[in-house]
Amino acid sequence: MEKFRILALDGGGIRGIISAIWLQCILERLGTPENPAKPADCFDLIVGSSTGAITAATAALGRNLSDAIALYQSSGARIFPPAFRQARRLGPALFRPAYSSLRLGRVLAEHFGEATMSSAQTRLLIPAYRTFDRSIALMRSYTDFQAPSSPEQDGSVWEVCKASCSAPTYFAAHVPRSYTLGQSRAMIDGGMFANNPALLGIAEAVRLLPGKSLLEISKTHDIVVVSLGTGQLLRPLSNAKVQSWGMLGWVRPSIDILMDGSSQISDFCSQQILPDEGYVRMQVELKGANDDLDDASERNVVNLANLAHAHLEKEGKHQLNRIVTMLSPDIPLQPAWRNHM
Repeated sequence: MEKFRILALDGGGIRGIISAIWLQCILERLGTPENPAKPADCFDLIVGSSTGAITAATAALGRNLSDAIALYQSSGARIFPPAFRQARRLGPALFRPAYSSLRLGRVLAEHFGEATMSSAQTRLLIPAYRTFDRSIALMRSYTDFQAPSSPEQDGSVWEVCKASCSAPTYFAAHVPRSYTLGQSRAMIDGGMFANNPALLGIAEAVRLLPGKSLLEISKTHDIVVVSLGTGQLLRPLSNAKVQSWGMLGWVRPSIDILMDGSSQISDFCSQQILPDEGYVRMQVELKGANDDLDDASERNVVNLANLAHAHLEKEGKHQLNRIVTMLSPDIPLQPAWRNHM
């Protein structure tokens, strides 16, 4: 039975360093620390939302994952300057984006250079949302029999990632320079509807594979998903706050709830669709680190990295073993997969 292997990477701002570290470890386990496996040899589809788009594109282009980790460590504070983070709670941030989208664009352009989506070595899918016609944008690096043309293929990777990272209130909506991406049609964060893109990846696999349904596809293919989170929010919203907030009070928490809620429902649905043998979700509670997606202080970035490494020493060990088995083309899934269908 042939496997169709999907990697899904969550959004979460600076917390994206967590999933980047986990992916680096996965590739080292599939290869060696000195010679990690190539993402294109491990995954048939890589899908990433918001900050996950950065790691997804880095992997799909065949770049070293240490480059993505270094971006969070060295350029996180350029994207989210600590001084701006304090100022966003004041009056001016209520009327304009908290951070510079130009600075975000520069960091991404430096990271990806002139690479286009067609440079991806495996299928790459990045979501965003078009505000002009109120529609989702699924930006693909590939074409297929259902979509023989894909204008996004000629789009710059940095622009595609910037569109998917443009979270409302944090950054201005991104208006693409490239006509192929829909020039003059503003886009915002793909995490607004698919912060955990695992379910999107499953749907795309069903679209790509021969067969009219998941049941029919399961006769020839096993769909397997590695889903990497960026930390589970723990900070409670008290009864007193949620009962007293008006429009201004709910603006920022609503964005967190939209992203966190969509991540959890995607995880729930994916668990119901796929069996345990075909789905692994790596996630960690954000204990000992600030869960704000824009806290790029040196201390918090270190704390987030420590959380990622600590998880790999505990529950993550078992998850890594499952992932290695699941992704191996020579090890079939248990028969329970077909019984599950």
